[in-house]
Amino acid sequence: MRWSFPGSKQDGSDRVTRTTCWCLAAMLVLNGCGTAVQPRLHFDEDQHGKYYETREGKILRIEQDGTVLDMTCAEPTLARGFPREDVLKLPCPTGQVSVVGRARAVGRDWDLTAYRIEPESGTCTSLFSPLSDSWTAEKRHSCAHRLWEVPAAAVAYPTIAVVVVGIATAPIWLPVLILTNK
Repeated sequence: MRWSFPGSKQDGSDRVTRTTCWCLAAMLVLNGCGTAVQPRLHFDEDQHGKYYETREGKILRIEQDGTVLDMTCAEPTLARGFPREDVLKLPCPTGQVSVVGRARAVGRDWDLTAYRIEPESGTCTSLFSPLSDSWTAEKRHSCAHRLWEVPAAAVAYPTIAVVVVGIATAPIWLPVLILTNK
């Protein structure tokens, strides 16, 4: 059985229409999050400084005066938005938040060549960043990730919603289920 649009002729125009629809759907998925902004060197900022990731995976915070703090061992929720004095006192499971140097101002940004900063690789944030509380949850990546993120999100988010609704309504349906099986 061939699929065709209602009232269409079998002269090959169906194939062109289907191909066009598939191309438009693919473009929508691939460009769904594309923005006109350039990838940034920093991946986050607050009122006290900007946050950068190095090629070695360290998280650095550059204060407004150029002081460079190594924030790798700190929890993001405990460090973001707090002044340097409070951040330096944070408990860390693997070390201590420390001052690792000072950056030189270059225009409106900092010269961070000595720290081997890894810039963002694209303009799209992950579809799964709301589920993550890591330092780089808001870091933008290549939009090519949409090829696997869209199908994964189409499965994951409805599954999460069903589980949450099931747990929330369990006091209602669980007794009914138990009583009907007796």
